[in-house]
Amino acid sequence: AIFGDATDLKYSTWKAQLVCEHTTFQGHVDCSAMTCARDAIFVNTRFDSDRSVEFSDAGFGGDLRCKSAVFKGPVSFKGLRCDGAGGFQNTTFMSLKVDYQYSSFGGDLDLRGAYFAGRVRLARVSTRNRLRLGASFFGGEVELSGSEIGILELIDANYPISRDALRARIMDEQGEERS
Repeated sequence: AIFGDATDLKYSTWKAQLVCEHTTFQGHVDCSAMTCARDAIFVNTRFDSDRSVEFSDAGFGGDLRCKSAVFKGPVSFKGLRCDGAGGFQNTTFMSLKVDYQYSSFGGDLDLRGAYFAGRVRLARVSTRNRLRLGASFFGGEVELSGSEIGILELIDANYPISRDALRARIMDEQGEERS
């Protein structure tokens, strides 16, 4: 499917899954404050506009899967609540601004193989399991300040981490803070 100028899903409610695989959005996409009882799937989806894509304050009862997606413009996941995992494996973020601030994940936040052209704000992110950054590329600063992360997985990552990243809380499998 191809969506033209603008797609407004703000405040919408999905009682099951939202599936947009192999979909192209050519304009602004607003999914802010959207709720989905289960998974939202944007696998192999293109967000081809220089205009923003908003997932701010959205809530998902399952996973948010954006594997192999392409985001051309700025993206905000600020305040997103996901009971499951956030899957962004092999996703391309071409904008200099990607914001995950204050988002929470009941599973992993998986950014393995993702390409970020610019700065990524992961400040105050909460993930019960792992923040997976393996084989990712970050063209700008990665901000992790104030985050609560189960396990930080950095295998083969290429990134500059901000000095405030040391303020993130890393937890072990039993939920105990590690030094």
